[in-house]
Amino acid sequence: MKRNFRFSAIVSKLCVALMAFLGYSCNGNDDDDDQLLMYGCPMGHWEIKGEVTDEANEPVSEATVKVTLPDVNSTQFVFSEVKTDEAGLYSADGAETAGEFKVVCIPDDPALEPDSTVVRLVYSGGNPNNMWDMGSASVTVNFKLKKSNKEEK
Repeated sequence: MKRNFRFSAIVSKLCVALMAFLGYSCNGNDDDDDQLLMYGCPMGHWEIKGEVTDEANEPVSEATVKVTLPDVNSTQFVFSEVKTDEAGLYSADGAETAGEFKVVCIPDDPALEPDSTVVRLVYSGGNPNNMWDMGSASVTVNFKLKKSNKEEK
């Protein structure tokens, strides 16, 4: 029984060594020594800002603005969550790989309906010497919230 244990331990260690060697040997290109190979995802800095008003163009303060992925429920995952100020203004930012975001606005006032929209960010100004730097992107998303159709009981 001990012999089988030792044999499997030796085989396991040889497999680990082989995988490490293969991973190390795949990190370079003999034909082009100037090419830098890295692991990871390109990142870009983004900013989504705007104003939240009601149908009478009055600012909506204390509304929650969430930035998430288009196909994700905003109660489960968010990149950023901010509140509007007294003037109804907000600004959310982050550093991610995504180009498409869903922006959700949830008013504190139950007399107003929540709203959401999907935006596509275009990154620019990245470092040409660093392929991981997508640059930055900024977009303005304004919300005009409608009155709720729900009758208060």
